Amino acid sequence: MRYGDAETRKKIVQVLEEHGPLTFGQIARLCGIRYKSVEQFLVTLDNSGEALLMEDDSGRVSLFEMQYE
Repeated sequence: MRYGDAETRKKIVQVLEEHGPLTFGQIARLCGIRYKSVEQFLVTLDNSGEALLMEDDSGRVSLFEMQYE
């Protein structure tokens, strides 16, 4: 999986929108991709400033995409 993979991004964002906060493992299962791919994708997206990744005490993450005007 590449960081710029639009289909992967769409899947991950859609799963988080539909199900709310999830662990990386839950996201991976629902998207049908590897855990490490989910982790790398979300951390890279967070580090790029394109989105904010929030993790709760249970290890579940929420993704907030940044809106620029």
